[in-house]
Order: sequence, then C-alpha cells, then structure tokens
Amino acid sequence: MVLRTRRAMALRLGLGSSLLLGAWLLLAAMPVAADGGPHIAGSNSGVTGLTADGCAGCHRAHTAGGEMLLAEGDPEALCLSCHGAAGTGATTDVESGVQYGLGGATVRGAPAAGMLRSGGFVEARMDSTNSERISYPRLQGGAVTTWFSSHVKVLPAGQPVTSAHMAFAGTAVVAQGVAWGNGGINTGVGPAFSATCTTCHNPHGNGLYRILNPIPGDGTGPLVEAPAVNVTDAALPVGTDAAGTRNYTILWGRTLADVVNATYPGGGTGVTGGDYWRDYLPWNGVPGLSSGGLPTPATGTNGDRPMYVPNGSGVNANLAGFRGQITAWCAACHTRYDAVTGATVNTGDDIFTYRHDVGQSECTQCHVAHGSNAVMPGTYSAVAPYPDAAGGAAPITSGSSRLLKIANRGTCQGCHDPTHTIGAGNVVQDPAN
Repeated sequence: MVLRTRRAMALRLGLGSSLLLGAWLLLAAMPVAADGGPHIAGSNSGVTGLTADGCAGCHRAHTAGGEMLLAEGDPEALCLSCHGAAGTGATTDVESGVQYGLGGATVRGAPAAGMLRSGGFVEARMDSTNSERISYPRLQGGAVTTWFSSHVKVLPAGQPVTSAHMAFAGTAVVAQGVAWGNGGINTGVGPAFSATCTTCHNPHGNGLYRILNPIPGDGTGPLVEAPAVNVTDAALPVGTDAAGTRNYTILWGRTLADVVNATYPGGGTGVTGGDYWRDYLPWNGVPGLSSGGLPTPATGTNGDRPMYVPNGSGVNANLAGFRGQITAWCAACHTRYDAVTGATVNTGDDIFTYRHDVGQSECTQCHVAHGSNAVMPGTYSAVAPYPDAAGGAAPITSGSSRLLKIANRGTCQGCHDPTHTIGAGNVVQDPAN
C-alpha cells in the first residue's frame, strides 16, 4: 500500500518511476541552480540534511485541505497562495505577469520590479499594437541579406489575456483542453489534456531552469513517453536580499538587485522598461554596412544572449544551448510543432503537414509560456480556426492570440519580409509616428 501511494504521488506530479530515478541521478550529478524558496531539491530530498523546513510550506500531515496532503484544496490554489495576485510568499505574480521587489515582513514587497517574461494567466502588459522593427544587413551564404530586430514594449497597466496555457477563473480565455500536435504523424489534433502548474513545474525543485519537469505530465502520469529534456540554468546567485533573488522580468539582469541598479547597460528602470520580443541589448543595436558593402559588427556591448546570464559572461553565453533545450522541452507536448527542416517539407500529416522552421530560434521567441494579452481583431487573424476540422468535426474559431506577442500576425512581420522590398535601415513603429 505504501509503495502504491508513493508511486501515485509521483504520477500525480507528472513523474514516472523512471523519472524519479533520473531525478536522483541528476541531483548527484549537478549543482543546485533554478531552485529557490521551498522548492529546493537538496533540502526536499534530504540530500543536504533531514531537517527540511520547506515541507511545511505546502503540506499538512493530518489536517490537509487537499489530496497529497496539500495545505490548500488543490494544487493551483496552493501555488497561487504564494504566486498569485494576492499572494505574498513569492516575488513573482503569475496571474498579473509581474515580479515585485523583495519585502521585509513578507517575501513580496512593493513596488513592482518589472514584467515577467512569460506574461500572466489573468493579465499581461504586452504593448502588442505598438511594436517596433528595424532592418539590418546580414551576411549569409556569401550574400548580404536583410534581417530584422523587433521590440515589444510594456503597457502601463495590465490587460486581460486573450490566450493562456491554463484558463484561470475570471478570464475570458476559451480553454480547448487539447495538447495540440501531441503524438505521431496522423494521430489527430492531439489528446484531451488538463494542464496544472505541476504539469510543467516540479514544486519540490530539481535544479533545472524554472524547475521545469524534464517530462511534462497531467494528473495521471507523463503526457508522453519521451526522453527527458533537461533545460539547464545558471547557478543560483550568491548574495542576500535582492542580490540573491533571481530576476524573472524582461528587464536585463540576473538578480533583482541588477534590475534596480540597472547593472546591465540599457537595462532600464521602472515597470514599463524592457522588451518582450527578444534577448538582444540594445534591441536596435544592429550591424550597419561598411564602405565595402559588408555588415559591420553590431553596436552595443551585450549582444544576443539570454537575459539571465551572470554579469561578465560572454556575449553568446549558452544561447545556442538554451534555444535547443527549451524548444525540445516544448516539443515534449507539442510533438509535431518542432520542425528543423523548414516550411517546404511535407511531413505527411493530415493536419500538421507543413510547419514553421524552429531551427534558428526557440519557441519562446514568438510565444510566451503563461499568457498573452495580444489582440487579434484582424479579418484573417480573428477567425483563424483551431485544427479541429479533421474527421468531419466543425472547426472552432477564436480570437485567441495563441500566446503570441504582437497583434494579429505581426509576430510574422517581426522577422519576415515576404515582399523582398525592405532594405537595411528601415524603421517601423506602430502606430506610425
């Protein structure tokens, strides 16, 4: 009975027995990285001692309000008691898409430090109708071609989300309950699926980026039988208070202290600073053309790299590795979305026949993980159907933003010019001014 209970607990957290073994090997092989607060693998596993305090933050041995001895009635309520809009146990508010400063009596202080990179489940602040783009030359295959750098600014107040991975109470998000594209070729749109916080995150900690589960799962077990994907992270910051608290915002910096002190050049200050679009600093620090007609190095000192890398890191620190890992992780659920061969390859699938090439960038370049407030009022974008029409079912249309960052399909124009008429140095601001 005890064995079955423990195994059921692992499955409810989206972890199979093989993953539990993998987690043990992982703990033995790597240092603690993304963990924090009560979500510390070494403490919760007993590796660093048997006097862990974090268990009491989430569980009650005999007076639990929810299954698995949770202190709240369900996992979402428990997570939101710290990470919700009214929570005070964490600096991150995943409902409003905001990270706050570090408090005194409570973990969360005021004012807000900046906007979360993943948006929010109830509100987000992407200024999706006022994006910017600049074109620049790039040497590719011996020829100079036009590439683009874009910028999605921050709204002064939160707006209701138009799409989210989970439909929280009080939102207008239409929850389809489908793991889109999960499964092999010609297996339909994907299985019915109910996502929870622990679908993606390991609440006990695992030393990985954002404590992401190497194999996402629902309440009954792993969603897919696939190899585990470990998304690595930089080591925990060494310091106290804000200097030891991670920065999860779109402002540049490894810690909250970096954000407050604007340690990174161009990092900006205040809650309306930052860039939802890309990891490039400054966003318009792009190459120019030399007198010989070839691109010159980009301006700026930081260049293209993840926002969370430590001070003094190289320009491209772990960027290629992160892009591949996070895409592979997203593809554990959205199996058929990961296409590295390009949009000209016929996959043979009835629905996901041709797919965007994700070989040059990561999924989070175009999409946010939690929720987006981007609007889709255009004639073609507002009625873009979900792929439910297979098998004779009526297509479901929706104004969902599909977790994109720019209004309508401006996300496409953030990188592409299908007209081949834009030259280097062209600047676009919406609305034009």
